[in-house]
Amino acid sequence: MKNGYEEKKKGNLKNSIIIVILILIAGIAISYAIWLSFDHQENENYIGTSCLDIDLVGIDDIYLPNASPILESDGQLLEPYQFTITNNCDSEANVKINLEILNRTDLPDYSDYIRVSMDGMPSKTLSEYSSEETNLDDAIDSYNLLDENLSNSKTYELRLWLDADTPVERQYMEKTFVSKIFVKGTSLE
Repeated sequence: MKNGYEEKKKGNLKNSIIIVILILIAGIAISYAIWLSFDHQENENYIGTSCLDIDLVGIDDIYLPNASPILESDGQLLEPYQFTITNNCDSEANVKINLEILNRTDLPDYSDYIRVSMDGMPSKTLSEYSSEETNLDDAIDSYNLLDENLSNSKTYELRLWLDADTPVERQYMEKTFVSKIFVKGTSLE
């Protein structure tokens, strides 16, 4: 009889401990809920996008099939490649004008011997321009010719020629230099 009584006492003790633990957990949860408070922002966050739409229209590509090294004064007289960049949006855009050198180019050391003049400015060899990451699939090099802000439309003139210092050696003869203008626009607003 003593065994039954002790077992009942142990069972009651276990039940009492479980009830006390449940009461403690419930008390803590209720206390936490009372102390916890929520609030939210009064005004909305807002992000709007601006417009970025630029066009490039070129006239008279440069085609010099029998080029030979020439002086700056003669290079400035060559027929330019004219192209117009139009910003079709109301917001101002930054345009980077790059000359992308295509993989069909086989002129050695072209960056040292191709001269570039933008808008009648004194020419520089390609190596004097900053090199950029290529954008066209068939490009092997890219040079940033101009970086400026544009709010409407502007026409540019590009002249390319072989520098007078190009070596007159067989390795530089019967070679080609092939390039394209690439314009990268970024909205400023």
